[in-house]
Amino acid sequence: MAMGQSKLNRTNPDDAQYFIKGNLSIEKGANGQAVYKLSDIDNQGIYFDDPDVTRSGEPTLLEDVLFQFSRASTDYPGGIETPLDFWRYDNTINEWQPDVETRQGTAGVEEKKSMVGMLVIDCSSSIGGDFGKVKNAAKDFVKFLYEASKGIGNIKLGIVCFSKINETKVFDIRPLTYNSYMQMDTFINNREPENGTALYYAVDKVVELMNAYCEKSISPKEPLSAAFMVTFTDGLDQTSRNPDKDILTADNYYDELLSKYGTKMQNVRFNDIPLQHEIRGVKGDDIISEGQLAKFQRIGESLGNFKLLNNYSELGGEFAAIAQNLINQWRILNLYVPNSFSGRVAWTYPGQKKKEKPKPDFLRLPLFGLNVGGGGGYSKPTQFLEFSVGLDFAIACGPKFAMGLYGSYKTSFISFHQGNVGLDFMIGPQQKAFLLGLGCNLHDRYDISFHDSGYSVHRDVYFDAGIDMRLGGVFKGFYFFFDFSVSEYSGRDYVGEYMVSVDDWYLVLPQATFNIGINFAQLGKKNKNNQKKQQ
Repeated sequence: MAMGQSKLNRTNPDDAQYFIKGNLSIEKGANGQAVYKLSDIDNQGIYFDDPDVTRSGEPTLLEDVLFQFSRASTDYPGGIETPLDFWRYDNTINEWQPDVETRQGTAGVEEKKSMVGMLVIDCSSSIGGDFGKVKNAAKDFVKFLYEASKGIGNIKLGIVCFSKINETKVFDIRPLTYNSYMQMDTFINNREPENGTALYYAVDKVVELMNAYCEKSISPKEPLSAAFMVTFTDGLDQTSRNPDKDILTADNYYDELLSKYGTKMQNVRFNDIPLQHEIRGVKGDDIISEGQLAKFQRIGESLGNFKLLNNYSELGGEFAAIAQNLINQWRILNLYVPNSFSGRVAWTYPGQKKKEKPKPDFLRLPLFGLNVGGGGGYSKPTQFLEFSVGLDFAIACGPKFAMGLYGSYKTSFISFHQGNVGLDFMIGPQQKAFLLGLGCNLHDRYDISFHDSGYSVHRDVYFDAGIDMRLGGVFKGFYFFFDFSVSEYSGRDYVGEYMVSVDDWYLVLPQATFNIGINFAQLGKKNKNNQKKQQ
């Protein structure tokens, strides 16, 4: 019977955002039995220990082969509990094929291994009104471990709530099942803040309790996979002492801890498993100076992996993250393959990889320039020289086309002024493109006086808008163009002292200038599109 998901719900390994891939090989062992190896392992969004290690598979009674991945976790929104789809690569058609007959990949816990830990909670009165947040964070931590481990009892957990030494309360280490989980919840609920902060005493006590438990209760049939201590405190220890061991002050006790266990508790091991000590601290009411705060942080860092939180509200999230990391160390992925197949294999969660928007292989602003030019206009009875200055810019619509605006100002020696505005077009590869333009010119009115056949003549000239056209090219960091325009203008001539009107006339005036400019947008730049064309 098919055990996989519908093909429609599967994501091809080449498109998957979450996957494990590898190369499956079958070799003949010394005893003549088949030996299954998974090598060249690649993973994305799914994590486990030693991804570069070649793994050996274990044949099962269901005639498939099991590969296990320890300390498994994933970024997949559905979580590690979601079954993984199995794929194998068909070399005859060069495609990944879904295999719905093979068992799906599943997550579980290492039921033959144990994890032993202690939750160590500061119950000092300096916490004040935030003590409820501390208790809630502690209860959620226990609940998370219970639910994630499915309550099968492989996690062995105890709790120490400390203030002054004679008020330190201990919930002995026991398997985390439903009954013990409810008892721990009640134990935490019943705690109330007391004076004192016997942190060093509590840490020392926890190591002794864990060592005694591991020696008595951890057997080779259920080996220890991890040992942890998770501690919260809000202030400096002023309470710890042990006269029986000649430890008379808290500072003496701190020195004793470092001497016995080393910094970050690196010398503490249970059944040859190192202790993981996570410490979270909040600045309590009894820390009032920067020097005390610095000492608080220094002590925390010397005892374990310390993180100073901004407030008590952050403790719940920190405890949840620590619990998740602990469970991840204990998680395994069970991945199955057919016992008669060799080649490329893959397991995926649904969800395609995020496709990045392709970066354009051209400049978004291929033209931004300043130009100057000169030319003139001619039509009887008017002719003149003119000079121009202008600005251009164009925005790319693709690798071979861009459009924008231009504007220029022109002036002449006869007080003649005009402005040109229009649209710029770049056509072709950006660094060697044609430049075209289409627009209009606008003129102002001007007056001139001159002598004609012995008479003094005064002329009023009136201009209208005309058509403006451009033709040129862009070449890397500069550009050039010819500017052609045609304008119409009318006028009236007056003669004599009394300005007698003698003539009304109408003319068409063609003009032309040659302009050259600097293209700041491409000055010193090469875009990918033109690089390819030049190769």
